[in-house]
Amino acid sequence: MISLLGVFVIATIFFFLIVAFISYLFKFEIKKTFKYSFSFFFGIPLIVVLLIYLLKSPLQQGKITPLVDLGILLNFFIPPEDLYIPLASTELIAETKIYNLKFKNIYVGNHAIVISSPRQEKLDFSAKSEISLSVKIFENSKIISDKQSESTVSQFFGREEYGFFYITYDVPDDLPVSKELSAVINISGDLDSFLEKRGTGYLRVKKFSDE
Repeated sequence: MISLLGVFVIATIFFFLIVAFISYLFKFEIKKTFKYSFSFFFGIPLIVVLLIYLLKSPLQQGKITPLVDLGILLNFFIPPEDLYIPLASTELIAETKIYNLKFKNIYVGNHAIVISSPRQEKLDFSAKSEISLSVKIFENSKIISDKQSESTVSQFFGREEYGFFYITYDVPDDLPVSKELSAVINISGDLDSFLEKRGTGYLRVKKFSDE
């Protein structure tokens, strides 16, 4: 896949080739108005593409606040390699119902607290979760979010894992980006039965698609 920089280089070369060709046809006497209009309609988009490429990471990480929506769009069309790597993860233990996770949101957009398991050959697409989650998120010992999962939660299916969405949140609307956060997660319900069906379960904080 051609990167934005590659697109910019190709577009720039194409632009100057057209200018050179037209200059040759008109024996280097192109009218100023034509030069200016041509430069405007072709030059401005090239500059915009270059600026977006140079600012891609700050935009995707929400460091340019007025352009958060553009950052979300870039995450969707040009996702960074680490976009979907879990921000925090721990294996579930049947006897343990309270977990503490520390994490930092890196990118803007949709996120979720999930429980996932290695993908099985036979999947139950109508499965119901036997457990629920209540989550308190802290920044510098101050509670900034207090949520409980719904009675019915949706599933997700990936190439290597599948699981349930329990808590969803948006960055930066619900939680900040680039801040050290800690989550206290309380699991209610039959965790033993849940793990028995799935073998292994991982409690994770992850970035998800912005579709």
